[in-house]
Amino acid sequence: MKKKFIASVLALGLVAGIAYAHNGGYGMGGYANCPGAAAFTNNGNNSWDSASHQKFLNDTVELRQEMNNKRFEYMEARRNPNAGRDQLAAIEKELNDIQLRLQQKAQQYR
Repeated sequence: MKKKFIASVLALGLVAGIAYAHNGGYGMGGYANCPGAAAFTNNGNNSWDSASHQKFLNDTVELRQEMNNKRFEYMEARRNPNAGRDQLAAIEKELNDIQLRLQQKAQQYR
């Protein structure tokens, strides 16, 4: 009886671990969760060749750096107990605006 219980717990832990790893863990991992990732998918109609992809990357260096800096600012604000919801909402809006600009830029290179 004790062996069956231990085996069940181990099997459940293994299944949960595989599911967690497959999903990227709380939506924080995996390429599909990256901003602008939809712009790089190949749906059969419009795909990226390496030249257009490189042009996109060269053209959006500043925008991607701005996104990275804004993410850092957001995480620091979340960590700060004195940060209010309004401050977080304002940063989230800025992040969404940057993401939208990245997606619009990606559409130009398709």
